[in-house]
Amino acid sequence: MLKRVHAIALRINTAIVWRLLLSTSLLLLQIPNALGSDPAVRVRNQPYAGVPLGAADGMIVFRGIPYAQPPIGNLRWVAPQALANKQHDDGKDLIRADTFAPRCPQDDGNIIWYRRVAAAFGDADASSVGPGPMSEDCLYLNIWTSSLDRTEKLAVMVWIHGGSNRTGWSFEPNYLGHNLASKGVVVVSINYRLGAFGFLAHPLLSRESSAGVSGNYGLLDQIAALKWIRENIAQFGGDADNITLFGESAGAANISYLILSPMAKGLFHKAISQSGGYPVNSTRTIQQGEQTGNKLAEALHIPADGNTLRAMREKSVAEIIAAVSASNLQQDIEPVIDGKILPDRPARLFMRGEFNATDLIIGTNSNEWYMYVDESITKQKYLEDLSQNFGDFRTELQKILDADNPRLAMDKLYTSSKMLCTSMFIASRMTLKTPRVYAYQFSRLRPGVGGEKLLSYHGAEIPYVFDTHDDWLPTEETDRFLTDAMGTFWTQFAKTGNPNAAGLPYWPNYGNSRNYVVLGDRIFAAQNPEREICAIMEKRLQLNVIE
Repeated sequence: MLKRVHAIALRINTAIVWRLLLSTSLLLLQIPNALGSDPAVRVRNQPYAGVPLGAADGMIVFRGIPYAQPPIGNLRWVAPQALANKQHDDGKDLIRADTFAPRCPQDDGNIIWYRRVAAAFGDADASSVGPGPMSEDCLYLNIWTSSLDRTEKLAVMVWIHGGSNRTGWSFEPNYLGHNLASKGVVVVSINYRLGAFGFLAHPLLSRESSAGVSGNYGLLDQIAALKWIRENIAQFGGDADNITLFGESAGAANISYLILSPMAKGLFHKAISQSGGYPVNSTRTIQQGEQTGNKLAEALHIPADGNTLRAMREKSVAEIIAAVSASNLQQDIEPVIDGKILPDRPARLFMRGEFNATDLIIGTNSNEWYMYVDESITKQKYLEDLSQNFGDFRTELQKILDADNPRLAMDKLYTSSKMLCTSMFIASRMTLKTPRVYAYQFSRLRPGVGGEKLLSYHGAEIPYVFDTHDDWLPTEETDRFLTDAMGTFWTQFAKTGNPNAAGLPYWPNYGNSRNYVVLGDRIFAAQNPEREICAIMEKRLQLNVIE
């Protein structure tokens, strides 16, 4: 009966809807004209009104819904705390979910990245990527859906943004989810704490915690968001038993950590990792993280006494960001192996098969590192880097890499060691628990001067996944075809665990043959990407990280 009322309510005027809803226990609300007529839902007894986007498919967006208490004051550097249930049921305190919440505290890294890409394509301004408001009160998520019917049970795709876990936010221009959601899924994007606010460990924080560890608050935020989604996504038409994580760069790296974390078991079912294989190189311990925490306290001129944590929590956001930058601690504040959230080195956990069984798409772009290599790098500088960072394998690598083109050689070296080969290592290990593992390499170069300058750069695939091509990105027929194909692959995988769909080239699973697809000017299947260099990188991983 409730389903019939819901179906009728979507087709009749607001006044009748209001009378119907007053007489039922439906979670779907239609708000009377005095408060507007946007569709709304109750979450923990709090009504939120979404924003219809005017699309033919009835797309609705809910912006800035909290999933945890604000991590401010004494909750800075504390695991996320659950929201309290509302104690009333009168619907008078409707919150309009029409505005994105502030981004979490960070520097301008992602803004600089967008503007760098825009400049390469001839738009030096890229003013659409503004900094926007920033606040520690940032634990919010956004939802794009075409249905508020609890019986719809659409597959759910949860986006975890990148930015080195130091920058980025859930609603960057490339992450808006309406076009992807129009392919029959619910898209959710989440904020999580970053940098010193999200990944700072400290001995006193560990002692204060009931778990006996500190750091990794950003990962705990993601776990809290997934718990919220599991509990509430049905009210937005989503299926709590069919959740796919997808993310790029640090977002994809975090997905690997969640796959490895006992604390995330059962919170999601599938994952799509875009350019995020590098966690398998991680060896950073909580003890090292705590040392970094001590250094930050010193940089803030806070003595090591009984008031250390209180004094650190009283420092402003600006003071902490400035101290991190002045002390050059950015690279040292990252997820740590704490024995709880992350039990051991990622590579070891993957080798031992100690991970949550998860269907997986994983891949990289052809030139992940190219835009970060100095254009004027010399052959000598390249060889010095090779010797310093890959000394034991220098001779083998020199036979493969073209030192006469040092920029491309450096790109291939670091794209392979940090992204490609590590991703294929993960794919190989994940097949131990499921045959539904699929690999890709994104190779499309945008037409024009920008494509020549950046090649298939880090992050280039994101607008194709979301169908959110920036104005400065030349977009031809090939790009439109690739956009539709990738959106279909991604959503089909989220729905079924298999990316294949009618009308698209066949995508074989990874398997023992190390199958993958190339997503570029054409889409086609191949095997064993960069076989020679990846064999070397796996030996290096075994020697330097696993043993």
